[in-house]
Amino acid sequence: GLPQLANLSVHQQAMSRDMHISVPDERFDGYIVHDYESWAVPWGRASELYRNASIALATTQLPPGSSAAAIAARAEKDYDAAALAFLTLPINVTRTLRPHAAGVGFYGYPAHTYWGDETRQAQLNDQLLPLWKAQTAFYPSLYLPYGTLPECHGAGCANATMQNAWIDGGVRESVRVAGLAATGACTLPYAWYRYHDGEPHGLQLLNTSDAH
Repeated sequence: GLPQLANLSVHQQAMSRDMHISVPDERFDGYIVHDYESWAVPWGRASELYRNASIALATTQLPPGSSAAAIAARAEKDYDAAALAFLTLPINVTRTLRPHAAGVGFYGYPAHTYWGDETRQAQLNDQLLPLWKAQTAFYPSLYLPYGTLPECHGAGCANATMQNAWIDGGVRESVRVAGLAATGACTLPYAWYRYHDGEPHGLQLLNTSDAH
């Protein structure tokens, strides 16, 4: 469902219930990672499905005859506000319930890119400052989706330069965002010994070159 339609009271109750099941020790002092991948924030990263649904919702909330620009602006504003509230809540609930945790954050945040405009990616991440200020750890994903292909120069594969930029960029962006939040949060990247999905290797083990 849309974050605009989420019931945050139910969300908080579910978070409290699940925390007592998953991390029963109230003095737990390790790291807690939330993984939520149903939709992306902010609006600039939202899929067409969620944008269209948000526009449809905003259409019902504005006066008849409202312009397409006004509807789109309302959809974007409401989506971003609701999405931030939805994601920030579990961080704050977790920190309250497990105050001794060494770090609390979301897997895969902040986002970075293989092929996109890094400046634009940073601008999108800057819009999530309330979430960054709530997190006490950052867990960027450094999974390699693609095996290295020297002749690759675009989307759908990766050459060695792109692989290095993916790894370095993910860590660098997390450190930058952590500095922006100024909370002293640490960065603990996620890596995997297999390729995540793409061609030509699928879920095979990383080859020696990519592993290094």
